Amino acid sequence: LALEDLGQTPMAEPVLLLPLVESVVIQHAHLLDGKAVEVVVDVDAKDCVVCRRAALAILLSNLVSNAFSHTSAGQVCISMEQGCLVVTDSGPGIAPGLYRAGAKGEASDGLGLGLSIIHRLAERSGIGLEIESAAGAGTRAVLRVSDTHVALTRPARGRHWRRIAGPRQG
Repeated sequence: LALEDLGQTPMAEPVLLLPLVESVVIQHAHLLDGKAVEVVVDVDAKDCVVCRRAALAILLSNLVSNAFSHTSAGQVCISMEQGCLVVTDSGPGIAPGLYRAGAKGEASDGLGLGLSIIHRLAERSGIGLEIESAAGAGTRAVLRVSDTHVALTRPARGRHWRRIAGPRQG
């Protein structure tokens, strides 16, 4: 945000989503240690958006980190749906009022700034951010990149599912 105030806003560029998603998942995989959480990535290798790469990386990193931190069992899914990058988890959800600066949940180790900062970053970067959540019902965060500065290329064939982290099954 500070760079934008100084007039040093990076230009939009094509961003392949799968390498970015995999990098973010690997970066935060330690948050899943000892948890029965399966991570599902439903992003095709050819999914591409045009946006500010750094802003998208920060937004995705924050959302994935939150999902991994607050999901003790179940699933975290990162998917591409109708031009939107979606992070869904089966965690405890976000109580009303936790979107403002300084507000944080009981289980949070943070300062309570993350969600308010990413809302501002998304707004300034032209990326829509919607968070749907209720206490006890999990969270669904939608990065709406298709409404702004985006060209999507997706093959007509099926999607690729990968289990990157989590418990091994059978």
